[in-house]
Amino acid sequence: MHRKTLVASALSVLALSAAVVRAAFPDLKIDTTTALFLALAVVPWLGEFLRSLELPGGVKIEYQDARLVQAGVVAAGLSTSNSGASGTITSEDKNSERERSYTELIDRDPNLALAGLRIEIERALVDLGKRRGVHADRRSTLWIIKELISDGVLDSKAYLAIADLIHLLNKAVHGAEITPNAARIAMESGTQVLASIRSR
Repeated sequence: MHRKTLVASALSVLALSAAVVRAAFPDLKIDTTTALFLALAVVPWLGEFLRSLELPGGVKIEYQDARLVQAGVVAAGLSTSNSGASGTITSEDKNSERERSYTELIDRDPNLALAGLRIEIERALVDLGKRRGVHADRRSTLWIIKELISDGVLDSKAYLAIADLIHLLNKAVHGAEITPNAARIAMESGTQVLASIRSR
């Protein structure tokens, strides 16, 4: 059984047990200290459950999620400072206008901006694959990355970093609420990865 389901089941059993005890012993008094200790006993088991709990309105991309992705991008050497790619887009670049519009859109409509970035990263990976003799033919983005690893173009750290970034961007594509800071970090990490892919 999935851990989240186990935690939810345990909480339900605990709540029902407390209700039964309360009904059976209506005069039973629980002081504040006892209640605090009971709460402290349960809190460590709720971490994963509360982190993944989906509230009305759907999933939310938080600042810490974007920071973890950014750390992976840097550790994999895909950030512009490590990859050797400048990260700047020349006026001759046929993609420059489209990419500038995504960057400018990040504060007004982060989901649309990150969806556009997600498409650009996939295009860049497909183009890199073609240059290296890897033809996608409707294969997934992660399949292309694995083939590029086999070819020695990318390593496993890059695979994990790009996979985490794509997972984050996919959440935005599917309408997850994203905080402004998280959106800006995701855009920065994504444009760095895009520049790194194009420089290979």
